[in-house]
Amino acid sequence: MKNKIKDKIIVSNDNINKKVKFDSERYKKLEIIEKEGYQKESLTINLPFEIFFKEGCLYNEEEDFNKLLKYLINIEILNINMDEVFVDKIIEIIYKIEKQINKKIKVINIITQNKTIKNAEKLRFLEDNRIIKIWYEEGITDCTVDEFIIMRKNIDKILSEIKQKKLSNFEKVIYVYDIVKKYNYNPSKNINMDGRQLHKIFSTNNIVCSGYARIISQVLNELGIKSGIYKLITKDNELHARSIVHIIDNKYDINAIYSMEPTWESKLNEEFAYSMFLTPITKLKETFPNEIFREDISVLCGEKKIDEISLRDKISLYQFFKNKDLTQQEIKNVLNNAKKEATLNSFVNALINVKAQQGVKNIDVNISRIINYNINLVKYINNKIGTNISFFK
Repeated sequence: MKNKIKDKIIVSNDNINKKVKFDSERYKKLEIIEKEGYQKESLTINLPFEIFFKEGCLYNEEEDFNKLLKYLINIEILNINMDEVFVDKIIEIIYKIEKQINKKIKVINIITQNKTIKNAEKLRFLEDNRIIKIWYEEGITDCTVDEFIIMRKNIDKILSEIKQKKLSNFEKVIYVYDIVKKYNYNPSKNINMDGRQLHKIFSTNNIVCSGYARIISQVLNELGIKSGIYKLITKDNELHARSIVHIIDNKYDINAIYSMEPTWESKLNEEFAYSMFLTPITKLKETFPNEIFREDISVLCGEKKIDEISLRDKISLYQFFKNKDLTQQEIKNVLNNAKKEATLNSFVNALINVKAQQGVKNIDVNISRIINYNINLVKYINNKIGTNISFFK
């Protein structure tokens, strides 16, 4: 299917793309390319339809690429933007360009979403005398082909396990939390990002706080449950990261936004530890009075408006709400509805169902012990850290 928008072109300058009205400027630029050849070192292609040159422009249809291919002179860097990656198409484009310029492209950046790429192993053949980078997380994190494949295999394994079960959204959150908190806390001794970036976690087995939060966020979002990451300064003056999730579950009559702390509970190595599982976002500051939160949390607590906070914290909210055009009214609407918190009874019933699905036997007869364990754990934490979960008080 071809793009039918005939009156628009794409202009790219320093990674800022603007759609402008089609006019005589296009002809002027194409005339220059035809006379002098395309001599820039960087070429960016948006697939499947849009095609544009850096500091130049082309009609946004694939035939324009084929038509003007003969004018390419020297391409050192090729950027390919694709929401859905079609490996065979990428290979076809690369070979066409390299045949024209009579040499290999040095750097190829594939900019995409964190989704499984069909036939991704074929991209390995391109690594011969080329640097291949796959950029995910909205193009801000890059990894090698092998790192991307390993990451997706691990994420898909978790997703496959959960999708085979009959679970409500609340139960899915418990299930994911159970899986992630079993990862052993393991900071890297050499490279700081190894335990923080998703692809590094699965290729190095290093993981720290933001790593736990990223796995939870990625898996829950792929399950259709809004989740994100927020950062803070602990009472020990250390930078820390936790998960945030919006649970909407009709089965248990829940609609609330929660903070989750898998990092601390991973260190307990206790299957039934849920003392820091769900802290209502509106009670976050009273629960952790000695911690310093960023302004994104202030917005979710109703203390500030999105227009009053820094761009950094706005981006955090954009990512959580999956909306780059997020308005204060939309946030207000969500918060007004998100007031149905989980109860002890709903948690117990959900936990029983999850553990049964996990193959844990006699969970119902041990539920009193589990509750008492977490009540005592909360009391211990209150003395050490200053936290609680309302239904374990």
